[in-house]
This record gives sequence, C-alpha cells and structure tokens, in this order.
Amino acid sequence: MQALVLPVLAGRSQGGKLPRIRGGVLGLVVFLVVAWLLGATALTPLAVHLAFGALTVPETGVLAVLAVGAMVGTGALLAQTALVAHRRQSAAGAVCATAVIVLLIVFYLLPATPLAAALSLLIALGVVLAGSALLFWRK
Repeated sequence: MQALVLPVLAGRSQGGKLPRIRGGVLGLVVFLVVAWLLGATALTPLAVHLAFGALTVPETGVLAVLAVGAMVGTGALLAQTALVAHRRQSAAGAVCATAVIVLLIVFYLLPATPLAAALSLLIALGVVLAGSALLFWRK
C-alpha cells in the first residue's frame, strides 16, 4: 500500500497541496469498515476452525477489537506515509516510539488476557493514527 500511496503524496507535497477526502470516498470507506467488522467478527471463528481445526476460537469481543485495530492500523499506515512523503520522518519516528511506550504501559496495566492484548494494540495504533494526523495537519 505504501508503494502505491507514497509517490502520489510525495508529488502533491511538492506543490504544497494537502490531500483531501471526497464525500463519496469517505462513504465508501465507512461502508467497507462496517463490512470488514461484520465479516471479520462473524466469519473468523469458522475460518479458524476449518483451517486449523482449533478447539478454541477467540471470543467475539477479541475478534471485534482486532478487526477495529486492523482498520485503525491501516489509517495509521496512511498517516505515517503522508508524514514521510512530506519529509517529516523524525515526526513519524517520534509518533511510533510514543505508541510503543503506550503499548507497553497499557499492556502492563491490563490483566493478561487476549482481550487486553488486543486492546493494548488498538490503543497503540490509535496513538499512531491520531499523532500522525495531528502532526501532519499541524505542520
């Protein structure tokens, strides 16, 4: 994904153009996110059982948090790519370092369960997304 997005963002950074999200694209993204969440939550237990013969399938809550984390992670990846395209590598690195620290703190504070691990990951990815977006738009 970065290989597709980085050249476009880098080209736009030359002219000082900031990327804009069109309403139709935003609607499509929302639809895809909802479809992903429903599909990941509903179909993953069956897929895990069929593919691995697993006796234990992750709980629905864990699957939902992981599915949301995948979507937040995708947004974080795009936001980090935008920072790099605009020659803000140090900002991208600082955001990632902060997210790792947050991940470790949250994981340490929560009980040792699969849901806690998934929540820790989701929170850290949220830090990357929010921090990257904030630093990108703030200049």
